[in-house]
Amino acid sequence: MASDLTSDWKDGSKFYLLLHLYSPDSLPTENLSKMSDIERLTQAFNTAEKQYGKLQCGSRSVEDFVGDS
Repeated sequence: MASDLTSDWKDGSKFYLLLHLYSPDSLPTENLSKMSDIERLTQAFNTAEKQYGKLQCGSRSVEDFVGDS
């Protein structure tokens, strides 16, 4: 369960799994724990943009989400 939207979402796994619920074929979970934070976030963001269009994150990059808060 996510209690802090900064630290709990930082590694990308919750965002990845949330998208997996809606697009399981696009985001397999078999290797999720072996992926780096940047790999998880990049794959999740790329899939979200393909499925739902450009995300409204301002000018933030994947590295901004992984970086120190």
